[in-house]
Amino acid sequence: LNVNGNNTDLDAYPDAVDNLLEAGTLDKGGSVTGNLAGEIKIGAPNPKLKMSVSYLDNSKNITFALK
Repeated sequence: LNVNGNNTDLDAYPDAVDNLLEAGTLDKGGSVTGNLAGEIKIGAPNPKLKMSVSYLDNSKNITFALK
């Protein structure tokens, strides 16, 4: 998670979230479905979710704007 330019880990462990995604590797052509959980303050400015597609190539990272 990134809030207003500050990165934090998705290290929340909520009780009431079913099908929580864990870290891992996805095979080429594979798919996965699940939920992500994190914590930010209510009203936090400019929240984003940044995902690393490749540890070796930062140009392939994906960023999602959150509402």
